[in-house]
Amino acid sequence: MEITWHGHSCFSVKAEGKHILIDPFLSGNPVNNRELTDVCEGITHLLITHGHEDHVGDSVQIAKDYDCQVVGIVELCSWLAFQGVENLTALNKGGTADVAGISVTMVNALHTSGMTGKDGPVYLGEPAGFIFEIAGEKIWHMGDTDVFSDMARIQKLHGPTIAMMPIGDHFTMGPKGAAMICNEICDFEHIIPMHYGTFGLLTGTAEDFEAQVTKGKVHSIPVGQTLTL
Repeated sequence: MEITWHGHSCFSVKAEGKHILIDPFLSGNPVNNRELTDVCEGITHLLITHGHEDHVGDSVQIAKDYDCQVVGIVELCSWLAFQGVENLTALNKGGTADVAGISVTMVNALHTSGMTGKDGPVYLGEPAGFIFEIAGEKIWHMGDTDVFSDMARIQKLHGPTIAMMPIGDHFTMGPKGAAMICNEICDFEHIIPMHYGTFGLLTGTAEDFEAQVTKGKVHSIPVGQTLTL
């Protein structure tokens, strides 16, 4: 399995002929160093954790150009349908679906979700995380979130061993909170920090996070680079 970080919360996960792209903030991402066409080559699935612009990103264009399977919460999928997106799987928290051969479960996240339209704010459903299974591994992309104790129950129920978690602070938890999840709440084999270093407001660093983690292996992937597991 190959996991490539494109900066912020955007990852490509490739294995067994599948290419899962998550939170495709690419064109407007100041740290992304790859072309959209390069990132999207062979894409089969697009997962969107919530309706903020730095997570929805290029979703509409990608979905239309590559005819991939798109997964999001119900209200966000309704909005995408109005933009002309097809092949939508609308989930809600706790739900699991087989999406073209990939098991995807939507779980809770503590954040907000919505964008500004021409007439004001547009509600796009609640924020979420995804646990998906590929190549025999379960990966938990936490989306934008703070710490919450039920993360322990989510892991016990669904069994993810790989976690992608935000550490940037200001809009999500910072290194201290993310490290608490790793050390005290959950038990991950592999931990990948995200949602940091994109903007000046995101002050959390991978070095600070890694220094506080005492359980599990932290993989701080350079932007545009690939981790093989």
